[in-house]
Amino acid sequence: MTNDLDPLYNHPNVIGEVESLLEYKLWEIGKLEKKNGPFKSLRQVKKEGFNAVDDFLGTHEYKKPSVKKHGLLNLGKYETAMIIGIPLTAGVLYDAGTQLMFESMQFMTLVKLGIGSKLAGVVGSNLKMYSDRKDQAFYKPSFNQIVVPRDIQKRQLNAIAHEYTHSIQIQKGLDQFKSRAYLEGHARGVDYHVSRREFDIEALKESVEMSLSSLKRVYSHFALLQNKNTDPSLTMPLRKYDHLGRIEEGLISHHDLGCALFFLREKQEGLDIYRTHS
Repeated sequence: MTNDLDPLYNHPNVIGEVESLLEYKLWEIGKLEKKNGPFKSLRQVKKEGFNAVDDFLGTHEYKKPSVKKHGLLNLGKYETAMIIGIPLTAGVLYDAGTQLMFESMQFMTLVKLGIGSKLAGVVGSNLKMYSDRKDQAFYKPSFNQIVVPRDIQKRQLNAIAHEYTHSIQIQKGLDQFKSRAYLEGHARGVDYHVSRREFDIEALKESVEMSLSSLKRVYSHFALLQNKNTDPSLTMPLRKYDHLGRIEEGLISHHDLGCALFFLREKQEGLDIYRTHS
């Protein structure tokens, strides 16, 4: 069985190819930084983003997700279970067990105290998770819903395009047999090309910034694997998203590997790589 990342790890000149991608992205962001784009409403961008993704991928038949701005009620199902359901249930059971040991206290008093303390912890955890994710867009499959940051404004098209691509992937069942790196790389490439096609300067800046930082980490990763030196001018942590991983140590994520995979395959196979695999 082949691995989704084999074309990356088995490429005979992966470092040279990623260097080339980095050089192009650095040139591209240099051009974009001199330009500014207009502000559009979220409603307008949602419609434009969905249509642009469907036109690019040829996927008009899929159900469109709803789009909501960040709030405490918009945490994912997994996070909700982890920070509310499990701690609360465990807390009540713990307090019930404590009652068996200390019969002098009223059972309901213990339960109430337990629930109160656990709810306080839940609220704190919820607020922390909201704070940690408030700058991120994400897709909630169970609700077919995209959640976007409240201050998304200029960078909203690439976020809508990226998360809508995840919606299409899941509706097609790609998540059942493709790796997370593959799915993230596919979505990253789609949001980049949609932003370019729509001439959305601000969204394109955001997409290029993220791709540039991902490619830096992949470049360092493969240089470490192959015991080769990197070009310092290509790895200097100066970009907006460089903090997401320590570039000099080659620490990478699914997003990073997927980004490099799709941009590398795009050079070889053209834009059909996105359509045939969506």
